[in-house]
Amino acid sequence: MTMSQVLQLYAPFAGLMVVVFWLGVLSNRVATLEREERDRKGREAAASEERDRVTRIETLMEGVGAKVDRVERQIEGVHRQLANIATRSGNVSREMLDT
Repeated sequence: MTMSQVLQLYAPFAGLMVVVFWLGVLSNRVATLEREERDRKGREAAASEERDRVTRIETLMEGVGAKVDRVERQIEGVHRQLANIATRSGNVSREMLDT
């Protein structure tokens, strides 16, 4: 068998080997891109969960702030009532001293 006959015989196999090699490279690249996309989506999902948690905490804090405001108003009312009682008591004492 001459060299040209050997090349004619094995040339299609060599071409096929090149095609198989590049298909493997492309397949590996596709797999890498898919994995990166999955990882990115996983990070986005985790970030979304964190945003949801922050939103829930902010909502709770707004409710707490409203309750604190209500309690502060109630305490101010109690202080006014105590001041009124003290003022009335002082007036009653003065009236008793004047008589």
